[in-house]
Amino acid sequence: MLYVLIFCLIQLFCNTGATIIERAALQNIPLFSSNYWVYKLNSTASFLVIVFLFERLIPFKSKALYIFLLLYIVTSILLLINGDGISQFNSISAALESLIIVSLCLYFFIQNLLIRLKK
Repeated sequence: MLYVLIFCLIQLFCNTGATIIERAALQNIPLFSSNYWVYKLNSTASFLVIVFLFERLIPFKSKALYIFLLLYIVTSILLLINGDGISQFNSISAALESLIIVSLCLYFFIQNLLIRLKK
């Protein structure tokens, strides 16, 4: 329940902040020229909350979750060094996040299915 609350708060604050920045950019305030970095922060924070939620839900016997997390962190750092996701939308990190989340959902489903079949 705590992870869901944290996820909702991240969405609320990041989306509100991005909207404020977008409206300021429309008013030609030079400090607020782009809100992509807020969405990058939103997507990264949301992804981490979802990963930690899965860590609580799934009894991982392998290090797969941590390998996924490390892969995401390394990829994000390399993309940020390149400047992606700060001034324009970065589809590479979004695709990686989606792939990892879908993989975790499939793993969760298969684990629950196997547990039910053993009963």
